[in-house]
Amino acid sequence: MNDDEYHSLLTQRFAEAPVVQHLSQRMTRLEIGRCEIVMAHDPRHAHGGGALQGGGLMALLDNAAYFAAATQGRRQWVATAEMNVRLLESTRERSIRAVGTVLRAGKHLIHAEARAYPEGEPRLLALATGTWAVL
Repeated sequence: MNDDEYHSLLTQRFAEAPVVQHLSQRMTRLEIGRCEIVMAHDPRHAHGGGALQGGGLMALLDNAAYFAAATQGRRQWVATAEMNVRLLESTRERSIRAVGTVLRAGKHLIHAEARAYPEGEPRLLALATGTWAVL
């Protein structure tokens, strides 16, 4: 399986995941070491104060970093081993774009980060760093 075929498989697995559908996420870019995902605004994802609930944002960050890590060329699945999240600002009524990037890929562990922004804005909403285990 070449890179294009593997990336197609990853994109398909992403799109078929029930949590991805529930959170209205769509992958907009996937290349070696990088993944971009947009989560559409949906009032059902808000907390009682009307802003996006943090758990949904964390799932978006995890997916962006996970799929960036999964592109590392070994055609092996990865699993989130740990992830630290910094929620910097809240947002409401905006779609969110997350960009996942691999920082270092080793034989057994891949270190990555993901950053979330309001769609069309440079303002950083959240930052996640973590480690993904190669299975």
